[in-house]
Order: sequence, then C-alpha cells, then structure tokens
Amino acid sequence: MLFRISSKLRDIWNKMSNKEYRDAFTVADNSNTISTQIATMRHSRKWTQKELAEKCGMRQPRISDLEDPEFENVEIATLQRIASAFDVALLIGFIPFSELARRATSHNNSDFNVIEFSKDDLAGRIQADSAPEMSIL
Repeated sequence: MLFRISSKLRDIWNKMSNKEYRDAFTVADNSNTISTQIATMRHSRKWTQKELAEKCGMRQPRISDLEDPEFENVEIATLQRIASAFDVALLIGFIPFSELARRATSHNNSDFNVIEFSKDDLAGRIQADSAPEMSIL
C-alpha cells in the first residue's frame, strides 16, 4: 500500500534525525496536546476553569496553567484527577517517533474532544447486544 507523505511530515521527520530536536519536539507536542485537550473538553462541557478546578479538587490558577501550552510541569497524578473529572480514561504510553510525527501532522479538533463514559457509544451497543433474543414460534 502506497501513501503520499506530506511535506510537513517529511520536514518533521528530517529534523528528527537530531536527538535534541526529537526530545524538544516530544515535550512540546505533549504539552500542546494536553493543554488543548483539557481546554477543548472543558469548553465542550461548558465548564469554566473554576468549575473544572472544583471537580478536580484544585484551584482555578492550576487549570489555567494546565491549559497553557507553554506549561510543562504536569504530573501523572494531576492528569488522572483531570481525567476523573471529565470521566474519561488517561492513556500514557511509549510510541515510535514515526507515530508521533504522523499524529502531530494529522490532528483535527475532534481528536481533542473526548466524550465521557456515559456518552460512549460502546455502552449502548453492549446493552443492545445483551438484550434477550425473542423467538417467533
């Protein structure tokens, strides 16, 4: 299967030959993704920063920091509290740089808005699949 590599992906990949660039790119992408996801999910739920802070047991300035793409001091425990407030899962893992480059060049706004558990379509599909079968005699 052939696919065309975008010029943006090619440019990022070429720069990734430099270890310092890879490290800096990873930090920046994580910070940008986390801040954008928090702000996007908060806006989609029509919450203020103060409301989110209350749901997380934090203060509003902490939420402001977390929504700032320049802020890089984020602990996993803090992200778990945010995920719990939004009722979404937190997934942290290691990936190859090729995947990071692909993700960084293919984001769209819907990638950042994660739906909460109660609106997840799998719940409805499982309920429908679990319904007792009716037989016609």
